[in-house]
Amino acid sequence: LSVLGKGHFGQVLKCQNNTDKFEYAIKVTSNRIRNPNEQAFYLQEMQTLSALSVEAECPHIVRYFNSWIEDDRIHIVMELCEKSLKQVK
Repeated sequence: LSVLGKGHFGQVLKCQNNTDKFEYAIKVTSNRIRNPNEQAFYLQEMQTLSALSVEAECPHIVRYFNSWIEDDRIHIVMELCEKSLKQVK
């Protein structure tokens, strides 16, 4: 739907799921995965993030929903926040 932000790591997109019609934030990395060792490292990181999101629910941490590798880039589906930290007082 739109680009929410860009940085060194990649960009965050506002997207709507075709099935549940909810809106999510999807972080897509800028850099492509270069080799099998790097891919294994990122897969481990994604598994760790998934495990943490199941075990600990905290109102101060953006919820993680899913992730995958496509076109040698990591895609991470997260909760879409209505406000940034700059807007919270």
